Amino acid sequence: MLLLALTGLVLKLLPSDPRDVRPTYGAVLISLAHLFRERLFLSRGLITFFLFASFGVLWSGLALPLGAEPWHLSTAQIGLFGIAGLAGALGASRAGRGADSGRAEVIAGGALVLLAASWLATGQASRSLWAVVVGVIVLDFAVQAVHVSNQHLLTAAYPQRTSSVIGGYMLFYSLGSAVGATGTTAVYSAAGWGLPSLLGAAFALCALVIWAADRRTSRRHTPRRARVTASSCPAKPANRRLHPPAASSVATTAPPAFGSRLRPAYHRGVRPSARRPHSEAPVGPLCPPAPPLSGHRGVGRTPPAHRSSARAGREVEDRARSSVAAAKEPVRSGGR
Repeated sequence: MLLLALTGLVLKLLPSDPRDVRPTYGAVLISLAHLFRERLFLSRGLITFFLFASFGVLWSGLALPLGAEPWHLSTAQIGLFGIAGLAGALGASRAGRGADSGRAEVIAGGALVLLAASWLATGQASRSLWAVVVGVIVLDFAVQAVHVSNQHLLTAAYPQRTSSVIGGYMLFYSLGSAVGATGTTAVYSAAGWGLPSLLGAAFALCALVIWAADRRTSRRHTPRRARVTASSCPAKPANRRLHPPAASSVATTAPPAFGSRLRPAYHRGVRPSARRPHSEAPVGPLCPPAPPLSGHRGVGRTPPAHRSSARAGREVEDRARSSVAAAKEPVRSGGR
């Protein structure tokens, strides 16, 4: 009855599929096979495999030490530990919000560390029930956080085929759960609860190693600063101390109007660090910053090869200032 009620709610509340072109089932299966060649899908799938293998070790074998000595808990009492796991799963909603804000990779790595550490507490099932409760909460929180982060990364990378991507992803989930459940029952009969705890921690460490290797590979193939075209960033201006303006770049013909100021290419006697930035164009986060005009010792000094040209530029500016001053004098005397 519950499944029938949920079916009615799904048909009524979920929106219809807006896609005009719907691929055939065979084409979907072929595209799913192609996913196993892509690094992101394969790495997330392997992480999920070991993640739910560790998860299966706990929930398939935890009833064995709790029902044995010294506890001898009943089936109903053992089932109450699922409430502790529910508390951990509810706390994973924060992981979903963190993944939406762009921290899915970091959250997944931190949760895998918590998953491995939780087995230190869960392994004490034959000694302390409170340690088991703490371990169950931490483990369920870590598993849900990694699970949510993985699905976020996959749906963001493949927005046009989320159903097939999540379907292939859940294949790793099912295989991992089966391996964990089979492994814990096999090793418990041989060595008690200590060996299944080591097995669950080993699965968690395998997932952490795959996460670290994938993160290192992605950093190696992704540049620190995205490549942008030359048109999107302001051009680098020439250093005016090293390359002074040519004689034709200084206005020497018509004098400026009365009251206006002549703005030379650079001001003599002013420290280079006090001048205006040599580019008024905004520099975005992806654009390289403009090189400083001065800073370290020797930067901004005119090298010997350019001293003659720098001296010629200063002489041209001196003549321009003299012509402007001479042009202003008749106007001022006439005004008086």
